[in-house]
Amino acid sequence: MISMLIAPAIIQIGSMYLAIRGISGKLEIPIVTLIMITILIVDGGIAILGIFGIAGEVHRTSKDVIFKLRNNDRKLWRDKNRKVQKQTLRSIQILKIKFGATNYVEKMTSLNFCEFNIRRVVDLLLLDN
Repeated sequence: MISMLIAPAIIQIGSMYLAIRGISGKLEIPIVTLIMITILIVDGGIAILGIFGIAGEVHRTSKDVIFKLRNNDRKLWRDKNRKVQKQTLRSIQILKIKFGATNYVEKMTSLNFCEFNIRRVVDLLLLDN
């Protein structure tokens, strides 16, 4: 999973940097190369938003299902083992997709990752000046 995160980020950061430098005129880039760089930026964004979007959707859906089950337990569980089933519902954890040592993917992770990439591009542009 880490390589699926690092590769689009590196491609997107490098492509955005080259595109901004090429459009500003500080770097001579042919128009065909500039179009390819733009396609790489869009592809990197789609990959990042797709990967994190799906993982964030899993987290959100899991949270919603568990919340509904816990709030509707009176309607669902009407048999003799209600106490055991209620304890089981309390013990169920929200499904989290983990990357790295302690990081989990949530709904806003893809936007945070894109913000990180944009900040790195700005850092590169400031270092270049």
